[in-house]
Amino acid sequence: FESKAKKLEESKSSLQELVIKQNEIKHRVQILTELENNMDGFSYSVKEIIKAGKNQRLNGIHGSVAQLVKVDSEYSVAIETALGAALQNVIVDNENDAKRAIAFLKETRGGRATFLPLSAIKSRRLEEKDLDDSFGFVNIASNLVSADKKYQDIIENLLGKTVVCED
Repeated sequence: FESKAKKLEESKSSLQELVIKQNEIKHRVQILTELENNMDGFSYSVKEIIKAGKNQRLNGIHGSVAQLVKVDSEYSVAIETALGAALQNVIVDNENDAKRAIAFLKETRGGRATFLPLSAIKSRRLEEKDLDDSFGFVNIASNLVSADKKYQDIIENLLGKTVVCED
């Protein structure tokens, strides 16, 4: 009887620890979701354009590069460094959507933003041979990120000529 009671107490204790961990994870997810929804770290102009796109005030707004590109945590610092300010570039369908967004920013005194029209941005790739044999070579930066296929030319334009190395 004592061993069963002891096992019950251990199980209750383990359950309590798991519930605490679960609550911590839920809280962290809530904080991260709020940061993402508030577009924390984005410039005011980029926030306004993306909000206007979501509210249907502007058409053809896909989002910022940072919102549309995914990267493994192992390479996140390298990719963030390579992209720099381009993380806040706004991807749009075409040049007319970019012009309307610029006009919107002028009208609202919303500031400046850089737009990347899907219809105009062309792929750029490094054509160097035998890079993978080079000491410290990891990969071409564009190969280390993932996104919807329609953004491939933009990804390769921004990262296709950038080499990521071990150090």
